[in-house]
Amino acid sequence: MSAMSADDVAPAAPSGRLAFAWALGSVVVAVFLAVGVGLVVGLVMRALVTDAETDGWAGLAAVVVGVVVGVGAGVLAWVVGLVVAARRLFPRGRRLAVVLLTMAVTLVGSVVAVALLGMVGAGGAVTGGENQVGAIVVVAALAAGVYPWWARRVGRSVSHALDVRPAP
Repeated sequence: MSAMSADDVAPAAPSGRLAFAWALGSVVVAVFLAVGVGLVVGLVMRALVTDAETDGWAGLAAVVVGVVVGVGAGVLAWVVGLVVAARRLFPRGRRLAVVLLTMAVTLVGSVVAVALLGMVGAGGAVTGGENQVGAIVVVAALAAGVYPWWARRVGRSVSHALDVRPAP
């Protein structure tokens, strides 16, 4: 007989509010982390390289590297947050699907939102991409709605699995 791990025990079906809070929290943490990491990396890069040596391009390089590293850190934090939420909320065997579905909804919604912004000619004031980044963050926040839907779905399947009727 093998010992059961904590992952083998199915948690009770989570409430929709709790599931939404966890998924939305991962988006909020990701945004703050992305901004923080991007600023720190940009400032450190700016301090390490002076403009006099690089003919004024060091500032632009610092901003670009800060943005790329910040976005990478934010996406990684978002995915880790989704995985942690799924591990806390859903039974083993039902976690990967909700994470992948949330990511797919975010990807498709982001592509549609950015395309719509391009069709109406909405550009940002500084780089032209601020509205697109904002739209992607809003879509990711809306995609957090997959988690409460999945919680209801898992709750129904758990209740059906536990529905034991006496034999006639």
